[in-house]
Amino acid sequence: RGLGGVIRDEPLNRSALRLIAFDAELRGQRDDALKLVELSNRVSRRDVPTQLWLMQRATAAGDWKRGLSHLNIILTVNS
Repeated sequence: RGLGGVIRDEPLNRSALRLIAFDAELRGQRDDALKLVELSNRVSRRDVPTQLWLMQRATAAGDWKRGLSHLNIILTVNS
């Protein structure tokens, strides 16, 4: 069925959104990747790979407060 089919059938599937986002980043489409990861984050904050991606992006941009916020989410929702 493919990821496109999953999104069509289950538009709130956080894992599928994340995987499409990661694929977009690998293809150099960073703006699209960010939008999809942020959408995945809005669907559910419990997705650790999404939180890690957002944390890494924030700290790479020097936004330590935001990066630590994502780390806090990881530690609180999965403990």
